[in-house]
Amino acid sequence: MKDKKAREAVSYAIDRDAIIKGVFQGMQTKSTTILPPAFASVYQKDLCQSCVKQDPAKAKQLAKEAGLTPGTTIDLGYNTGAGHEEWIQAVKQQLEKVLGLKVKTTGKPFAELLADQQKPGATGLYRFAWGADYPTPDNFLFPLLDTASINKDASGKVTGDNRGRYSNPAFDALLAKARATESEAGRNDLYKQAEKIAMDDMALIPLWNRTQLRLANTKKFADIKMDFHEDPNLAEISLK
Repeated sequence: MKDKKAREAVSYAIDRDAIIKGVFQGMQTKSTTILPPAFASVYQKDLCQSCVKQDPAKAKQLAKEAGLTPGTTIDLGYNTGAGHEEWIQAVKQQLEKVLGLKVKTTGKPFAELLADQQKPGATGLYRFAWGADYPTPDNFLFPLLDTASINKDASGKVTGDNRGRYSNPAFDALLAKARATESEAGRNDLYKQAEKIAMDDMALIPLWNRTQLRLANTKKFADIKMDFHEDPNLAEISLK
């Protein structure tokens, strides 16, 4: 998985549309970027071309170029107790069918999964999920992908959130420049450039964006709006 083409092969081999329809009953949306659509001012739809549509032919060609040969065993780790088993099995079946891999799925409690990801020399595929604490693209890009967020201790254990060990000096420089830019428009342009670099590197393999629904009594209440975190803005809601 250290080879970009191997990661692209995995991405092209996954049929996100089928999994969203069959496993999630349409309750997720396909992700083709690192930054989700909630960041409307920087959203770059279909930045990840290998995420747009399953392409077995491209997947096989890239796998061949990367030396990811049929019969290769790949580990796929995920956390148990959160309903991931079904889609993990779907991904396993697709990778085995399209690329001829042997996918070993391992489910562990979240704390144990995190410890596995942090170990020196961790390899394979892992299920990741992320939600921003603050409504800024930096809260995705810096913790997940900046070299400083790898943050290894003396033993080589990764203590930061960049557990994929992605590191690109050009990406880091753009993020540092964005953090020093006062203009929001200027920052956003730099964030977009940084995301493109990371996506060109296939730093992560986007799958889908979580969808949440809210039920509201619109006959009784007016001005019902949701904030960045998908919670109702109580300061604006009024009685009709």
